Amino acid sequence: MKRIAGFLFILFLIVSPFILNILRKNVYFSTSARVIKLQSRVLELESEVEALQAEYYRITSPTYIESLARRMGFHLPDSSDFIILEVHTDKQ
Repeated sequence: MKRIAGFLFILFLIVSPFILNILRKNVYFSTSARVIKLQSRVLELESEVEALQAEYYRITSPTYIESLARRMGFHLPDSSDFIILEVHTDKQ
């Protein structure tokens, strides 16, 4: 019985580092694969944000708004169409 226990103990001392090394590498590679996947997703989202920002800047530019207004039938009024009112307030 002592021989079997001694044999199992020595076997455990020899085999356990190999098993632990395999488990460590498995965790490392699965984690690095996840990190690579997330990095590619971040790059994808960054390019999407850049495209959306460019679209936002294009849509909110004054020239685009002016051309859109012209297409919708709006126009700038003539200066003779303006009436300027002066308001006087008497503060006592």
